[in-house]
Amino acid sequence: MFSRILVPLDTSAIAEQALPRAAAIAKALGAELLLVLVHEPVPAHGHRDAPWNALGVPMERAYLDGKARELESRFGIRVDTEHLTGSPSQTIIALADSRSTDLVVMTTHGHTGLRREWIGSVADTVMRSLDVPVLMLRPIDAGASASATAGTFHRIMIPLDGSHRAESVIDSAVALGGPNATYVLARVVTSVPVMIDFADAYAKLPVVVDPEATDLAAATAKLYIEEIAARLSADGARSIEQVIVISELPAPALLDIARTNDVDLIAIATHGRGPARLVLGSVTDKLLRGGSTPLLVRRSPGT
Repeated sequence: MFSRILVPLDTSAIAEQALPRAAAIAKALGAELLLVLVHEPVPAHGHRDAPWNALGVPMERAYLDGKARELESRFGIRVDTEHLTGSPSQTIIALADSRSTDLVVMTTHGHTGLRREWIGSVADTVMRSLDVPVLMLRPIDAGASASATAGTFHRIMIPLDGSHRAESVIDSAVALGGPNATYVLARVVTSVPVMIDFADAYAKLPVVVDPEATDLAAATAKLYIEEIAARLSADGARSIEQVIVISELPAPALLDIARTNDVDLIAIATHGRGPARLVLGSVTDKLLRGGSTPLLVRRSPGT
């Protein structure tokens, strides 16, 4: 499924952390690695690119070529490079389309609180614009274990909500994990409230949970998850686990499932929105901000 993997670089150490993981994935899948560095011009005093900024172009090209040779020697894979000029996010998107990229791997940073910069504008735009999956890696400490940069994912959680949109990421997750990975199918069921007559506009009644209706919703979710598990098994997956929890907070519940089940990748489908609104689904947004587990994000078709 993945024959060309694109890795955006900007000469920073954080961006470079995506290279070992991307190269190992390329080696395991027999894919080509495409490294791209976008030179962003700085107009000044009538120049399209300020002379002091343009001086960096030769160094950027040498940096890119050096990384390519290093990866070819270390991993024995095919590595191509592109040094382009323009807006980083839009140039990366155009290149991914023109070069038939199947997967984008990039490192991003996260911040807690309400800072909108938690994901970085380039990664943000790339994720909401591309139709191919984007593997988001979080920066790791210098002393992190080898598994943090290994190419293979062993335990992949796939959050599902009963929709075809959520299921659209399954093929991409299986392509990364292969038949030997364990797939944790996760479903968060929210409690069903008792139906209340709101004819009285001034009534202020507490929410009362209907236990029977909630149990029925959980049982229905279990049947659905079992159906997806059977489909995965028929396609060759050897190890499948099913986790269903009842919670009013889907994102924290999913993060807790990931932690308690030793998940090393979360694969989730999301939707894109217009530029004036939040560009990721709310659950995906919270998983990116709240966790440290790598995230495979696939924009669902038609969004």
